[in-house]
Order: sequence, then structure tokens, then C-alpha cells
Amino acid sequence: TASASGTLGAAALDNSGRVVLLNGRTGDRVTLSGAYTGAGPSSLSFDAVMGVDDGAADRLTAAATAGHSTVSFQNVSSAKVYFDTPIVLIASQGGEGRFTASTDATTQAALASQGIVDYRFGHITGGHDWGIIASVNTAAAASVAGHAAAVTTTLNNGVFADTADLIGHPGDEDSWRGQAWARATTGGRTAGVTTTASDPYAPVD
Repeated sequence: TASASGTLGAAALDNSGRVVLLNGRTGDRVTLSGAYTGAGPSSLSFDAVMGVDDGAADRLTAAATAGHSTVSFQNVSSAKVYFDTPIVLIASQGGEGRFTASTDATTQAALASQGIVDYRFGHITGGHDWGIIASVNTAAAASVAGHAAAVTTTLNNGVFADTADLIGHPGDEDSWRGQAWARATTGGRTAGVTTTASDPYAPVD
């Protein structure tokens, strides 16, 4: 077992055990001028910040990778958001190394879906890097839109239609009006839907 805090440089690394960068903070580095090779039950562990876009993480950098290793990591942020750019944990210029996410509870908690955002560990398209990738679950997003549409239909056909004769003005439409909004906040992104009923005594023209 090898543990690192800070930066560790070496020519190459043949790993048949564990390389542990896990210490509750990001920024630790293992930099190899040669190849990283995973053998047997080898594993790597990292810290990553998944609560902001362009989140930081520990990283192993090698000229090339070979063999196979299991990768575990923990999210050291208090939240998770969608990020456009994958969080690189293993950076390489080449090689055929393979890496798979650990099934331990901490890693799986970091990869658990958050709302309509899914997370996975895997090969990053366009090179030889491996890391954490975020994507929008289109089925879940469509479901959210579908629920909003269903609520609108229910309000229009039920509540507001039934009360229009009591609180409306002649010529008022029996319909509900809503507004969608999105807001960016420091340290994350949020989106929501807010709905209000128009004041019956001040109808919208």
C-alpha cells in the first residue's frame, strides 16, 4: 500500500496493491514519466469535488497505462451538480490500461444520480484519460416536464374551472398561468418552476 499527500514523482509504477490518495482534500498528485501498470487486485483511490463545475480532484498522471485497476473515490463536497467537463482522475498520453469503478459504498454514493443528473466513472472520449462524467438523464427530465404539464391540466380542468364562476370576471379564461425560471448560484446550479394564480380582482389583459 502506498499513500501520498502532496506530489509524488517517479519513473514508472507497477501496482499490485493499493495507491491511496484519499485524505479528505483534493490536489494530491502522482506523476510518472513512464508507464502505470495495474496488476492483480490493484486499486487507486482519490478525493474529488463534485459540487461545482470544473471541480478539483487528486490525480495520477502517466505517460501510458497498462493492465487493470479498480478505482475508488469520495466526493468531498457537500453537494453534487452537473458539470460540463469530466473530472479527470487518471491522465495518460497513451496505452491500453483499463479502470473500473469500485463497488464500495463511498464510491457508489458519489456516483448515485442527483435529480435528473447521472454520474459514471469511465474513459473520457477524445483521449486516454479516465474520470467522473456527468450527464443529463433525458428520461427523468422528460418525466419532470410531464408532471408539470399534468399539474397544469389538472388546475385548468379542475380547480380553476370549478371556481371561475365564483371569483372570476365576465370573459375571464378558465386557465392557469405559470412561469419557469432558472437561477445560477455560487457553488452550484439550480433550476425550478414556480406557479402563482392571478389575482381574480386584477385580471391579466
